[in-house]
Amino acid sequence: QRLVGVWESTVGMFCRNTIMLNVFYLMLGAKISPYARIDTFFREWDLVTIGDLTQVDGLLFPRVFRGKRVHLGEIVIGDRTFLGSGAVIQLGSNIGSDTIIEPKTLVPERSTLEANTRWNGTPCTQLNESTNESVVTRVTRVLSILCIIGRLVIVPVFAVVLLSTYYGVNTFIPAAPSHFATQVWTIEGFLYIGAFMLTYQLTGVFLLLGLVLLKWSFLAPYATDRFGDFIVFLFFPTVDRNTLSSWYLALFGLKR
Repeated sequence: QRLVGVWESTVGMFCRNTIMLNVFYLMLGAKISPYARIDTFFREWDLVTIGDLTQVDGLLFPRVFRGKRVHLGEIVIGDRTFLGSGAVIQLGSNIGSDTIIEPKTLVPERSTLEANTRWNGTPCTQLNESTNESVVTRVTRVLSILCIIGRLVIVPVFAVVLLSTYYGVNTFIPAAPSHFATQVWTIEGFLYIGAFMLTYQLTGVFLLLGLVLLKWSFLAPYATDRFGDFIVFLFFPTVDRNTLSSWYLALFGLKR
């Protein structure tokens, strides 16, 4: 437990809301969908089940200490469920799919929340508003379909980029004349070097676009808006407030 606490305060803080935290908990025995968004830490991992496209910003307590005894209970959270920041789910609770638990809400021990419902309060009470066919549900379903399509498209896109690069190098760059070895500083030499550098730069641009598509298609379910936390921590302290950082953010939709 102490070792995990050290990991959470050093490495884990950069893994929140990323697929890396999902993989970490999966290796510890938790049953977590790779499409879930986890922005919290919890213990007793083998007692936690989290469904597809579920966002967990609150706290999970599958164990409770009472005096000299430890009480354990499984926590099951369905698909497309939202657990707001500061909300608490205690042991033995079962949360249905498409359920919204608002921030600062307490779900007591051994509670069962029906699907397509909204809850708030301490302890939680059901609101009259239903989440069935809500905007959140429709958006998450469309997002999952787009991610599947993106994964099917990204492979041929990379293949086209590589084949076009090979064709361009062999078509538009002429073979270097033999006298370039001794007479580099000629017009022909400069043209050859310039054409090669231009092709190299264009190849890099196309590969960069491919990497952006790859990121969007694979990481959209893992919150691409927050996945850059670790990159920002390493990258922006050195290039903050300059053209390079603006270009980086523009690739992901920043309007200047």
